[in-house]
Amino acid sequence: MNQVKISKNVKTPIQPGMFGLFFEDINYAADGGLYAEMLENRNFEFQESRGYYDHYSQDFDGLYGWSACRGQGKLALDTQKPQNEVNPHYLHFTAMAAGDGFTNKAYDGICLNKGENYRVSFWARTSAFGGKVLVHVEKDGQLYTDQAEIAGLTGEWKKYELTLTAAAQVRSASFVICLSEAGSVDFDMISMMPENAVCGLFRRDLAELLKELQPGFLRFPGGCIVEGNTLDNRYRWKESVGPMEERRVNWSRWSVHDTKEECGYKTPFSHYNQTLGMGYYEYFILCEYLGASPVPVMNVGLACQYQSTQKVASDSVEFKEFVQDALDLIEFANGDVSTKWGALRAACGHPEPFGLRMLGIGNEQWETEEVDFFHRYELFEQAIHEKISGNPAAWFRRAQCEFQRI
Repeated sequence: MNQVKISKNVKTPIQPGMFGLFFEDINYAADGGLYAEMLENRNFEFQESRGYYDHYSQDFDGLYGWSACRGQGKLALDTQKPQNEVNPHYLHFTAMAAGDGFTNKAYDGICLNKGENYRVSFWARTSAFGGKVLVHVEKDGQLYTDQAEIAGLTGEWKKYELTLTAAAQVRSASFVICLSEAGSVDFDMISMMPENAVCGLFRRDLAELLKELQPGFLRFPGGCIVEGNTLDNRYRWKESVGPMEERRVNWSRWSVHDTKEECGYKTPFSHYNQTLGMGYYEYFILCEYLGASPVPVMNVGLACQYQSTQKVASDSVEFKEFVQDALDLIEFANGDVSTKWGALRAACGHPEPFGLRMLGIGNEQWETEEVDFFHRYELFEQAIHEKISGNPAAWFRRAQCEFQRI
């Protein structure tokens, strides 16, 4: 009979930081989860996805999550002179009478805690409305917040901000915007965030639970979403930094997970999108809050091998772009503010380097007759160490930022 002996004596020491977290926007872990944004499809750019191995398609569905309420208001999308060109669609709302409004499904409804404040912001303009924009949260006809208002809209895009205070605790409520009189207003990037969000970004209850785990590292932005079901669908870190309203919405690889023919190769989560509101800069901020070492993962020119055959050849010009993305990311994390990407980090609000020391090259890839994964890894490693040794002063401001091979 086999026996198991348990002892308090530690024979093999475990390095501090060996245990950590692997974070991925799967099962709405980021959008609708840790990321504190409460509204869904806030910039009217969502897509509906369907498909199967090597056969994926998307249909634009920019009004997903939004609908008219409290009257006969009309919702339409437009792209004429948008707030920005990256996400060009915006809502053109027309109130037929005073009080007409629209609402958002908000990840199965708005949840409020009594006495807490919530920050609402939106971009708006009008040439045919002189009244007030009214904002509140309601359920079954009862208001659960004060009704905040904005007046004096102009014909130019402008960002407006206000605060709602919860009068009582409620679940599955509705976020509502109304117009005080008939007229039309253009809206874009409508957002609602709890004022107590950690770092102004993360849901406090979830962030604090993660911190209590005392993780040694945080691997991000995930696994399969790094690769994408197609290379066009892969996670591009450069699109996840900069102004929130200018981050290109990406359909989620998980929106087509486990699709079946009898359902038209579509799942109930076909509108699962990545807003990239929780992008690479926010992941680095999260690492600082958790006290965890950042471990970002880079695509090596391969889409998810479980779901696709898409790839770029390792000797192609396109592949060099993937390598350059890794080099630029290290500069973004560690570079002096005089560098291109270090300057962007500083502009985001963090002039000091993040101290990146580890980098993941590829996710769940393997060597085959068609896929030279190990060669791709070696090309990444060579380029990274050549760049560092060639210009360390510009790349690293602190000695402890020395990049390591693991």
